Amino acid sequence: MVDLEPGSAFFMPNGTWHTTAEQAGDSLSLVVAVRAPSHRDVLLNLLHYYVSQSPAWRAHPYGGWSREPALAGGAQAELARLMTDLGERMQRLPAADAFKAWSAHGFTVGIQSEYPLESRFEQFIRLPNSSVRFDDDATLGKLRITVHSGPTNRPQAQTVLAIEHEARPLVDWILSSHAAFTARALSEALPDYEPEEVEQLLGWLARAALIRPLPALEWDES
Repeated sequence: MVDLEPGSAFFMPNGTWHTTAEQAGDSLSLVVAVRAPSHRDVLLNLLHYYVSQSPAWRAHPYGGWSREPALAGGAQAELARLMTDLGERMQRLPAADAFKAWSAHGFTVGIQSEYPLESRFEQFIRLPNSSVRFDDDATLGKLRITVHSGPTNRPQAQTVLAIEHEARPLVDWILSSHAAFTARALSEALPDYEPEEVEQLLGWLARAALIRPLPALEWDES
């Protein structure tokens, strides 16, 4: 047992089993929780992003709970095949993707306000519930982009960015995309722009929730 006195503090590592005990007098305490993810959390989140790209992994194994041996055996065999295939694929998954996937997940579910500034993602997809309005900003001499993103049944989030007029074709290319794309593909489609400029713009558009990074290695069915 640990008795805390006025002004004292106690650090308890994550996962420590504990309980509190009653005391006779009045007391006031402050708890600060730092919920850093475990290796397990980071890996499982990466696998969620990675295998979700596969139609086979998204399929439902309904027969796995059947009392008919043929149906249950078929579902078990298919899952065993997928697990074996995934085990081979995991050897090619960069560990860096796991940390990028955690940052992307945190922004998506709202537990962090933005992606880390130093993060660089290679693959993106346009968010279907986003829209853009362009206006000239006479004061700055730039193009003002207003991004609306969020569910259509409630007020959408709004972010305003100011970019050079010359960068408009990059945004138009993204708005016309209907599938996942890479930063490299955008640079190759519009070679007048430096890759670093493209990456910076994609970073800001991701923070504005016009696009979303896909941080895991692309799933290859071959």
